[in-house]
This record gives sequence, C-alpha cells and structure tokens, in this order.
Amino acid sequence: MKLYKINETLEHTYYQMPQELFDNEKYKSLSIEAKVIYSFLLNRMNLSKINKWINERGEIYLIYTRKEIQSKLNLSDKPVTRAFKELRESSLIKEEKQGFGKPNLIYIGKIEHEEKQYGDINNNLEAEDIRLNNQIKADYYIGENTNTDTANIRTKKKDNIKNKNKEIEVSQLSLEQETLEYIKQKCELSLFDERQRNIIENALDIMYYSNNLKIGHAILPQENVRSRMYLLNSSIIFYAFDKLNYLKADVQIKNSTNFIISCIYNAITEYYSDSELQFKIDYGCG
Repeated sequence: MKLYKINETLEHTYYQMPQELFDNEKYKSLSIEAKVIYSFLLNRMNLSKINKWINERGEIYLIYTRKEIQSKLNLSDKPVTRAFKELRESSLIKEEKQGFGKPNLIYIGKIEHEEKQYGDINNNLEAEDIRLNNQIKADYYIGENTNTDTANIRTKKKDNIKNKNKEIEVSQLSLEQETLEYIKQKCELSLFDERQRNIIENALDIMYYSNNLKIGHAILPQENVRSRMYLLNSSIIFYAFDKLNYLKADVQIKNSTNFIISCIYNAITEYYSDSELQFKIDYGCG
C-alpha cells in the first residue's frame, strides 16, 4: 500500500460539499444522494462560468443530465429523480425546460445560512412590558394598590427589562462564538502546520470581531467583513498564503498580521469573482 507523503497531500481534485448540508436543520433531512448531487452541481458551475452560461438576469445556469449523474454515482433513475425532487423542494435548485429532447437548464439555489433568531426573546420582553403597563393602569383605576405598590411594579418592570437585555447580550455573544467556530471549521485548520494555524486563527479573530477593518485604503464595517467570511474555505486560505509568499519578495511588510488579513479578505473576492482563478484552484491547475 502506498502512503501519502507531505508533498502529496493536495495532489487530488476534490468536490466541495458544504458543511451546512449536514449542520443546518433545514438541510439535515436531505438524502446523501441529494447532498452529493448538489455538490456535483456546484462544481459544474465552474464550467458554466467559463462558458458564460447566464440568462438575461445574470443568473448562472448549467446543464447536467440525469444520465450523467446516474453514471457518475452508479445509481438507477429512481434515486436520482428522487434526489432532484428533494433539491427542488428545498429551494437548492430550479429547473427550466428547454423543449422536447433538450436537457433542462439547472439553476443553483444558495444555501440559507442558519442564524439563531432573537425574536422570541424580544417578543417575550415586549409581552412582559405590556403586561406590567396594564397592571399599573389597573391599579390606578381600581385603587387596589397604594402608590408604593405601583412603584414596586415599575421597579420590577425595569429589572425584568434589564435581565432580558442581559439574556440577549449573552445569547448574541454565544451565537457569535459559534459562528466564528463554524467559519474556522470550514477553513479546515488541521490541514496547516501549527505556525500557520496560529496566524490564521489570530487573523480570523481580528477580522470577525473588529468593528471596522482597514483593507488597503478602505475602511470596512463589521457586517460586510462577516458576510464575506461566511464564504471562506481551506482553498481560499491556501491561496492567501501563496499570495503572501509571492508578495513578500517584492513588498516590505511592516505588519504581518494586517498583511495576512488583507491577503485572506482579497482572496475571498478574487476566488469568487475570477472564474478562471476558481477553476484553477478547484481543479489543482498550476
């Protein structure tokens, strides 16, 4: 049996399968066939980008026949047809018929990122606020409570609001930590050596928690940076390090942390905007 050596770990071409297909409650119930086929379709989009297969609205489409997928997965028509039905019902694909004898055009739906909502907390807070206001009004009109009783109710109301606000802050902090951990998992830090892992983790922490991030001459708000970080994966991190090593020879780096942050952020933009670059990364071209 031949075993991998250190310089051979990235010699293969891989299909990228989004982790959210397994972690997000909305997609967990999808069959493994549907998840694999969705990954095939994501990969096939690279060909569509190169061929500029887009409609009048700028939406990218691809052609991938059922028979091709059946052959690739060594499956019969029935499970593949069922998997496509699952993907349509989950809004992960949309198919457009071309006419008799022609294959359908397939449009890929974006995965909806799972975010914990605080609507229930806010609704409970609002309900408590209304209840206490009504209690104060009732006390005033019925005259069952003294002024001291009403003052106590007001104090209780303020304390409840403060406690609920603290709950929201703690929940938001917990969600932020979970989200950053999810981003780090997508980057597959175990693929890097210890020194690189420390650099990457430090850079990601700064990128995620900075209220404003300076990239070149631009000052980027936190929400913009975080939305881009959802797109990170190990291929982009590898590309960022390649870019860093390439630029080190020509650029005098004063702050290595800021420089790698810029490389990572710019690599996200280049990876998803340059179809030729993405094709090279996905297929391991030099």
